Amino acid sequence: MKGWLLLKLLASFLGVILVATLVMDFVAGRQFALSSTEALRIGLQEKAGVLAAWIEQAPPPDRQQWAVQAATRAHARVTWIAASGAVLADSEARPEAMENHAGRPEFVAALRGGVGSSARFSHTVGSNSLYVAVPLPQGGALRVSYPLAELERSQTAMRRRILLGSGIAVLAAVLLAAFLSARLAGRLKRVVGFARAVAQGRLDTRLPVAGQDEVSEVMIALNLTADRLQESFSRLAESSRQLEAVLEAMEEGVVAVNSGRQVSFANQALRRLLGADFEHAPAWPEMVEALDRALQTHAPITADLRHGSPPRWLKLSCSPMPGGAVAVLHDVTELERLEQVRKDFVANVSHELRTPLTSIQGYAETLLESDLVADQRGREFVEIIRKHAERMAKLTADLLTLSRIELGRHEFHFEPWRVADLIQSAVQSLQQVARAREITLSAEPQSEDLRVTADGDAIHQVLWNLLDNALKYAPRGRVTVSAGGVREAVEFCIADTGIGISPEHLPRLFERFYRVDKARSRELGGTGLGLSIVKHIVRAHGGDVRVESEPGSGTRFFFTLPRAAGGAPVSPVTHPAAVAL
Repeated sequence: MKGWLLLKLLASFLGVILVATLVMDFVAGRQFALSSTEALRIGLQEKAGVLAAWIEQAPPPDRQQWAVQAATRAHARVTWIAASGAVLADSEARPEAMENHAGRPEFVAALRGGVGSSARFSHTVGSNSLYVAVPLPQGGALRVSYPLAELERSQTAMRRRILLGSGIAVLAAVLLAAFLSARLAGRLKRVVGFARAVAQGRLDTRLPVAGQDEVSEVMIALNLTADRLQESFSRLAESSRQLEAVLEAMEEGVVAVNSGRQVSFANQALRRLLGADFEHAPAWPEMVEALDRALQTHAPITADLRHGSPPRWLKLSCSPMPGGAVAVLHDVTELERLEQVRKDFVANVSHELRTPLTSIQGYAETLLESDLVADQRGREFVEIIRKHAERMAKLTADLLTLSRIELGRHEFHFEPWRVADLIQSAVQSLQQVARAREITLSAEPQSEDLRVTADGDAIHQVLWNLLDNALKYAPRGRVTVSAGGVREAVEFCIADTGIGISPEHLPRLFERFYRVDKARSRELGGTGLGLSIVKHIVRAHGGDVRVESEPGSGTRFFFTLPRAAGGAPVSPVTHPAAVAL
């Protein structure tokens, strides 16, 4: 409400003034009371000292008459007290009617040789009095007292004068406070109006600065802040326009949503890709699911999606951002089509090459076993043809296997298998090869209860490929196969004590045709597809494969398979070699 600021400032000033005035009045009144009482005590002490000296110089024959005369001169009550406490004379009462004063505090102090004082109610005169006693040389004490009622009347009069002066001061202070409050409130209202204008976006608003006080410094600082805000918002608006232009020019679809999945931005490329309107919220279920996961997990999410008819393949990347998430869609339809063409081509070529390569290999073997080629050099040529045909046949078989898995044309038959049986079967099939190469091939004991759900022939090929690879690169060493449970899966490990692999080769080890040592791999008969086949078979089973190695420290291949939920395990047949899928 208007005027509240002025009232608050005025009330604050008044509160401070009133508190200060009350404190001052209390302190001044109390100090005046203390000082006036102390002045009275000192005056009584001086009068008592004069009267005591008078008694010492001229002892009076009539003590009672002397006390009355002394009281008249001192304008105070005078009491002569013996050393025993008996009252010898009193200016306002008969001594014989007064009680013994031996216990009075001022009298006790005087008997000790000092000056005693005390304030209390006097039953003799019926009022509060201040007593001062001094010792007499001949013994006893002389006491002078004065009623406090007179002192209290003077203190009351002084308080009235102090209050009157304070009232006048308060009135002047209130007027001054009202003037200053109105002036300060007006300046603060301008500051509030400036803040509201800035909050509403009117960044060109400025405060008029007058004076050099603290409020003026605040106004100057606010004007500088407004200048910088206006400059920052201008740059931000320009950056926003540039960013929007860049996003609109992108071929990839971009959509940003807030925490409530409401679209805050969607470029034209996204609308072209999905053919949908994104004014309020993305209606595509797959995108909604990915955005929800990014919002919930606060982690990047990627997915491969299929949309529309004819189908379009899209790669979706979602990332969380403050207050929401952003998704980017890449149209990879053409890449998918080319990849499919490549896979079909490899599969068709591999299939077509199998028959002529088998024929070439068969004819070469027939020529070597017959006497049709009698010349030694001719037989060497035929042997070279046979070896290359055999290698080409192996390469074609591996390519065909890999293509069938990639194209999803191979049917896996998943059944529960004992892990120990799978490992033992693979080890037995390569035991003779290991002995020929002077390598110790062994399997660690496995629990009979450890089982996996898998295609037995496919997993046998995985183990055979990994073991064969280990035997090639562990001369006169040791190769060990083991397995163990890892949460809901079983992890297999094939470890060798061979030459190891350099770190730069590990990321590409499962790529097709990738060889660490090309010359040695060809010499040992490798096609460069074994590990790629391993990766695809394991992933088709819902598992994963990885490798750990250091040069000179051997290599360890790991792959996982899902644990069997139940059912009777089957025992695999003994495989003399790898099974061609």
